Amino acid sequence: MRTLDRYIVRNFLTGYLIAFFVLMGLRIIIDMFINLDEFSKHSELGVVQVMANICNFYMIQSSVYFRDFAGPINVVAAVFALGRMTKKNELVAMMASGISLKRVIMPIIFFSALLSGLLIVDQEYIIPSLAGSIVRDHDELPGQQNYSVSCLIDKNGSIINASQYSEGAQTMTGASIILRKPTDEGLWQTIGWIRADRAVYNPVKDVWELYTETENPDGTVDTTPGGDLQNIIPYASTEDIPAHRVVLSYKTDLTPEIIPVRRKQQSVTLLSFSQLREFSKTTPRSHDRARMLLERNTRMTDPIINLIMLVISLTVLTCRDNKQMKSAIMVSFGITVGCLIFTFVCKMFGTEQVFEKVRPNLWAWLPVVVFLPVAAFMYDSMKT
Repeated sequence: MRTLDRYIVRNFLTGYLIAFFVLMGLRIIIDMFINLDEFSKHSELGVVQVMANICNFYMIQSSVYFRDFAGPINVVAAVFALGRMTKKNELVAMMASGISLKRVIMPIIFFSALLSGLLIVDQEYIIPSLAGSIVRDHDELPGQQNYSVSCLIDKNGSIINASQYSEGAQTMTGASIILRKPTDEGLWQTIGWIRADRAVYNPVKDVWELYTETENPDGTVDTTPGGDLQNIIPYASTEDIPAHRVVLSYKTDLTPEIIPVRRKQQSVTLLSFSQLREFSKTTPRSHDRARMLLERNTRMTDPIINLIMLVISLTVLTCRDNKQMKSAIMVSFGITVGCLIFTFVCKMFGTEQVFEKVRPNLWAWLPVVVFLPVAAFMYDSMKT
């Protein structure tokens, strides 16, 4: 790497760190100021415990905040790097030495593409692993949520219900599982059901162990004639605790980490690409399938749109006159906001019927189709 490239990259990375901490810090402070009374509901735990709960909450939420701010952070970092060089008339000196401004902005574009990998890692690995904690409300303590589970469909097509689910104990009380299989007509046929007093998750075997307090463990399973009960493993009754029998185990993708996410419809954005693909196969509602298809496509388009926004902003920011820098910064921010708003509007229409059809693929890629030619034109017309 040339000395000039190292200098430009150092300026850009410095601006990236500043933009990261400023934008993330503002987001956290604003949210904490609005919801401080929610955290104070557990004041009986003491100041230290409340502060620890606040820190834990925002450390987890920061993964979502970074996903939302990844594109603007790149633009602000570019503004910092080029604004600093313009103020010192370094761009004029570079041009006088025969270096094109297109060559100057290439290290910024290259490292922005590398930093986009952080967005992919965050979206596909970090956020899905923390999804159960991300959906926690401000006034809830970690691992102490209790709620009912209604009509959650797993990858097997089964429908899982429970009168109460405890996240801390990873236990469903009054559990019932409706077993289904697909038919040739594209519908689902019920082949049986399971009822259990308790369902406890076994992380070692990655199964739900179903318990009954009745004397007849066979009474918890009913099947239709010829029903093929896959993923069902019989258990022998536990001899040391005869009143509580382990009768079955059920293997499913609805693990304790996924149940809180699936419970809240808006949490589809917290799933990984592979989870979206699996859930879309078993989701009966066409609207939900369209949402998942839209989200899968936006996973591919978001990094591309972030780079497009950066390229458009860089072509505006490479002005040689220090007096024009303020207006260039305002224009670059305006372009960024306009691109973000257009992308948001496209996502809104992605699951709606337009001209009697739902086209999530089209709406997800429309911002790229619109702004990519603009970025190419502005890059080609740069005065270097």
